[in-house]
Amino acid sequence: TSNSKEVIKNLLLKAVYPFGFTYSSSNVKPLSDNSTWKIGDIPPNGKKTITIKGKLDAQDDEVRAFRFIAGSQSAKNDKVIGTELISSTQEIGIKKPFITVVLSLDDNGNDIEHVGSFNTPVKVDVGWFNNLDTPILDAEITVKISGNAYDKTSVNPGEGVYKSNENIIVWNSLTTRDLANIPAGGSDSVNFTITPRDLGTALKPITNPGLTIEVSVRGNRSSENDVPELISSSAKRSVRVASSVALAGQVVRSTGPFENPSTVPPKAEKETTYTILWTVDNGSSAISNAEVKTTLPAYVKWLGKISPSGETMEYNPVNGQLVWKIGSVGANAAGTNRKQVAFQVGLTPSISQVGQLPILVNGSTLTAVDSFTGKGLQSP
Repeated sequence: TSNSKEVIKNLLLKAVYPFGFTYSSSNVKPLSDNSTWKIGDIPPNGKKTITIKGKLDAQDDEVRAFRFIAGSQSAKNDKVIGTELISSTQEIGIKKPFITVVLSLDDNGNDIEHVGSFNTPVKVDVGWFNNLDTPILDAEITVKISGNAYDKTSVNPGEGVYKSNENIIVWNSLTTRDLANIPAGGSDSVNFTITPRDLGTALKPITNPGLTIEVSVRGNRSSENDVPELISSSAKRSVRVASSVALAGQVVRSTGPFENPSTVPPKAEKETTYTILWTVDNGSSAISNAEVKTTLPAYVKWLGKISPSGETMEYNPVNGQLVWKIGSVGANAAGTNRKQVAFQVGLTPSISQVGQLPILVNGSTLTAVDSFTGKGLQSP
């Protein structure tokens, strides 16, 4: 708030965060450091409010201090305060919650986004711990589920009560006896499973699929005056679902971009040419660093013909390794949007192979990185 009788020009606000604080958002976009804001000009008695949100990690009984500085821009650098006009410091004391709640996904309790796969159940454990020196009575746990990979029919609530119309699971003293009275220092857990599904359609596919799981625990404790007091705690975790990729191969002679005029079936010691088609389908998230690797048998010849000609294929004649360097593929690349390449090989069977079905291409593997989850993908 300006107490000046004149306009204050080119004002900046600078926040000095304490150790353990992580900025998440603010109502006014900051500069790239996430701790400096351009206020601009403020008229006499003018007021500007900036709300900053973030997360503060600290231990019980620790004190952390935030410092804020307002001043005019430097003449040499408009992102730095040149003349400090006012500063303020605010201390925050940290206390443990009365009851701690922890969400663990597939036995991973870290506070990070979990990576899952379509049609693979995610086990969710909801743990609690009473930090008080008195019991917590009539506790109730509520889990709310949301997200574009949330299939209501895939939830197995365990001993909880699943209310699909509200997208919640509830545990209380009727479902879980231990919630009737959680002793001082007492802890336990309940669990359920949910399976991410691809709920998209050809006309409306989903991208960057995921789940959000929010849990809240509430209960009663007796205050120092023996008066019941409602206490609560909450936690939140996210599940990012990795894309599904698929590699398919096909051998053709009469179709495809290349002519294969040689006779069929092949004859010993005479070359017969074939066209190999590789097709890559990608699901709900973009992928990067995609490539297909294989090897050609010693009796198969690489003829160097590729279609489309812009595709990158590298062949090593020493070890027979063939690599299709695809690069990036967009989300929901299927049908006419799928990636495809054709290449031509020649087979010259020996007399010893008469009556056999020679392999033209050895096992092929597609690898890529899911851009949404960062997870490595592979097919088959």
